[in-house]
Amino acid sequence: MTSNGKAGRPQPRIRGVLFDKDGTLLDYGRTWTPINREVAFMAARGDEALAHRLMVRAGQCPLTHTVDAGSPFAAGTHHDVAAAFEELLGAATPGGLADTIAQIFETAGAQHSALADGVYETLAALSAAGVTMGIASNDTRAGIDASLGRHAGVMDAMVFVAGCDSGHGAKPGPGMALAFAAAVGLPIGEIAVVGDAVHDLEMARRAGAGLRIGIEGGTTPRDVLAAEADLVLARLIELVDAIKSGSE
Repeated sequence: MTSNGKAGRPQPRIRGVLFDKDGTLLDYGRTWTPINREVAFMAARGDEALAHRLMVRAGQCPLTHTVDAGSPFAAGTHHDVAAAFEELLGAATPGGLADTIAQIFETAGAQHSALADGVYETLAALSAAGVTMGIASNDTRAGIDASLGRHAGVMDAMVFVAGCDSGHGAKPGPGMALAFAAAVGLPIGEIAVVGDAVHDLEMARRAGAGLRIGIEGGTTPRDVLAAEADLVLARLIELVDAIKSGSE
């Protein structure tokens, strides 16, 4: 576990944890790089050269499959991905592109989703400690259900689930974090937000969350996360000790 070195701020007692989904609960690379490729080829109508240009526009290298931090693919909604594609396609943009992308995200998310290491152990330990948990994702609610619902017990551990279409806005806006706090009856200062993207941490900051925790291994380098986070963890399972240290 590492911290960003911010001094002078005592860690608050944490009684609720709001997780990002992709890159946090789900392994981003194994889950999303094939899906991003699929939506690009769909939008390009099978034209490989154009599909590769669309992938680059939305943030994924078609050769290395790396994804740029903060890009539409890394942190955006299906509307953000569609807008990035439309910038390149112009009048050739397929009708209903955003809706089609959302449908592919849902179907392919169920097919490709792979849990990040340590998810079950982390959720079990937090549950045993009486921590209330939820999910805030820029995916749609149907996409969340499709990609996490195939992994027994994960959704059951959550008392709150919000997507970009749940009525609370999208990240980096504060709406989903504030809605979680209201739904579970906790002060926002007793909630930790955990994510692999600056969007997650900015949501937490704007909402006034008690703890902003970055997770390495997603799409954002550790030093970029450290600029926004109170803590940066190398592995999800380290979250258990991080939360306990604020309750002792």
